[in-house]
Amino acid sequence: MAREAGAAFHHGRMNQAAALITQGQPLIRRLLSVPQPTLPAMEAVSDLDQLYGQMLLGNRHYVWARDLFQKNLIRWSTWKPQTGETRRRLQLARAALAECDRRMTE
Repeated sequence: MAREAGAAFHHGRMNQAAALITQGQPLIRRLLSVPQPTLPAMEAVSDLDQLYGQMLLGNRHYVWARDLFQKNLIRWSTWKPQTGETRRRLQLARAALAECDRRMTE
């Protein structure tokens, strides 16, 4: 779902991307309801949050976008054990937060 939404977003089909993200919300809640989600589950949630944050950022909904980026920052800064992929995702979250903050001050 995240891959399909990402492809739609990158091809300018915002309504389709938004619909896919909306469809994914119940799945996100279910994946996060377990005490210790698996790494693939956390990656799927993170991917949808990152994409939704990018869409909100593009629509100038900075506070909502920042909230999603902050979730990813917390998610990946506390993940154990750290791997190359989790560190990459942490850097992505930091960069997204910085971009959001930059746009908020324009």
